[in-house]
Amino acid sequence: MTARLDEKDERMWKRLKAGLCVELGLADPAAARRWQDAVSADAFDPDRSAEEVLAMSGVAPGEPLLLERSGTLQRDLFMAPLLAGSRGAQRAAREARRGVLGALAGQALALALYTALVLAALLLLRLRGASVDGLLDALLGGS
Repeated sequence: MTARLDEKDERMWKRLKAGLCVELGLADPAAARRWQDAVSADAFDPDRSAEEVLAMSGVAPGEPLLLERSGTLQRDLFMAPLLAGSRGAQRAAREARRGVLGALAGQALALALYTALVLAALLLLRLRGASVDGLLDALLGGS
């Protein structure tokens, strides 16, 4: 037993489905392009575009891609209030702090590795009997 949607819910559903079809590449490319151009020209009509895109797309009812994408869209919409305002700013600040700390840790690791390589080279030179002082004097043109 299927409940019939009222006119406003039917319009809303068609708009959403048409938008998802365009996003997922299931819509007729010519119709999608025409309505994308209409948006750019500020001549967009959501109901006419939905009717045209759905009529030309031929998407089967219950299309699995639409069902999957609608679930992720629902999740994104549920999380939108948490990502806006002061809570969103706090979350962005935390992520930025983590990014800075990660970059600093990476730089510290690179410096430690470089230092270890230089010390290993100096140790190897010393074991072979070469004097670092003599090498530096030769580089500087001293005696």
